[in-house]
Amino acid sequence: MPTPRPALKRTTKGLGAFARQVASGGRSTALLTTDEQKDRILSDRFLRLVYTSLYSELLSCLNLRSDDTVVEIGSGAGILRDVTDHRLVFMTDLAPGPGVSVIADARDLPFRTSSIRGLVLKDSLHHIPDVEAFLHEAERVLQNGGHIAIIDPYWGPISRFVYRQFHPEPFEPHAPTWEFASRGPNDSNQALLWILLRRDRSTFEKMFPSLKVKEMGPRVGPSFLLSGGLHGRSIVPGRFLAMLYAWESKRGRWFDYFRFFFLVNIEKVN
Repeated sequence: MPTPRPALKRTTKGLGAFARQVASGGRSTALLTTDEQKDRILSDRFLRLVYTSLYSELLSCLNLRSDDTVVEIGSGAGILRDVTDHRLVFMTDLAPGPGVSVIADARDLPFRTSSIRGLVLKDSLHHIPDVEAFLHEAERVLQNGGHIAIIDPYWGPISRFVYRQFHPEPFEPHAPTWEFASRGPNDSNQALLWILLRRDRSTFEKMFPSLKVKEMGPRVGPSFLLSGGLHGRSIVPGRFLAMLYAWESKRGRWFDYFRFFFLVNIEKVN
């Protein structure tokens, strides 16, 4: 297996300072290490529910068989292993972390051609400085019939306002290209999925005719914001947040205006 090219560390996940401020009654909290993130997710009733639900949806996109290989890009706190008993899972990131098995750059994946059944990206796509290079690598390593399952920031009117006005990471829908300079942990473009699926969809389809997009739709409403995410301590009881999340999950398309993440399933076809 070739040595992956070094790259900059990816930032933490979530709705950032705004969520922390709202949920903690205006009290800011320090960012957690990846080990602390994992402990918080697994010990918090609401966060464990949300992460288990989202990762379960990501995995369901892959149509896995028992001998299929799955790779998570930007595994961060390493939650995927805690929500699946699938045997062949490689956790990758740009730096060591809980459960990370391969240090890898998404633009230069250390896997053989046509060796991977599924790629999972939760809050990772918008941190890849050159998503075109990643998509070429994904096209290379995926088997025919393999999938890229992605959850990334949604571009609805409320989420767009929150990301642009309150989040420490940029949301730049007018970025001229799919690339950005990566110099620090907050460098990203949270509008990247919108750019690929909406603004530049025809360009994407011409460049990657073998990658067929199936939009699964927006996910997760205000409950996550109220929870404080990974780095806040919410004044809202976890039991209420869990009930709110269950209620949100049963709402129709009208509730998409209030959601913050988007799920997409991309299949490699012949």
